[in-house]
Amino acid sequence: MALVACGEPHDHSDHGHAAEKGHNHAAPYGGALVELGDHEFQVNLLLDAESGKLEAYLFDGHAEHAVPSAMTSLTVRATVDGKSVTIVLQPVANPYADDEQGKSSKFAGQSDALKKLEEFEGELESVTIAGKTFEAVAFHYHPDQGHDH
Repeated sequence: MALVACGEPHDHSDHGHAAEKGHNHAAPYGGALVELGDHEFQVNLLLDAESGKLEAYLFDGHAEHAVPSAMTSLTVRATVDGKSVTIVLQPVANPYADDEQGKSSKFAGQSDALKKLEEFEGELESVTIAGKTFEAVAFHYHPDQGHDH
């Protein structure tokens, strides 16, 4: 299940921790991590199943430091009961980060279709961080999933 959230299988020989057994990145705010690129960045997705609110926090590859983006929105396509649902997340102030003016490391949106869900399949349409764009990043949302290697 973790490989679905992480994308393609990959090694970490160039990251200095290839020999570490059980190396993982926990989602800092709970929820699930979605890896962008080859361990370049992480998106911490957090769903409030009562309200249908979905938050996305942008982090570095180790999910330790917030990385703000100038994106004006972040589109998530979720599959709920066999139907495609689009949720547009807007940039919001991140009280846990020191984001510069015009950039945000936190995005949030709401959809009634996400209410009462524990897990779902989805895709981040396009994410641009630090001048790099990642397209059609598939994930499986499962609470407290983290990112294992």
